[in-house]
Amino acid sequence: EDGQKLQNLSDSIEEGTMPPELADVIKRLWKDSGVQASFERAAEYQLNDSAG
Repeated sequence: EDGQKLQNLSDSIEEGTMPPELADVIKRLWKDSGVQASFERAAEYQLNDSAG
């Protein structure tokens, strides 16, 4: 659910601004153990910033 919200909100973001709802979604996702594990293992794989 948060992943979909992140996608929807990031598509509508204006340059230089971040709605509070988007910041809240990012904070919740960052606390997720799966997201943390992915970042800990980031050196094992290459993912382009533009992937999505």
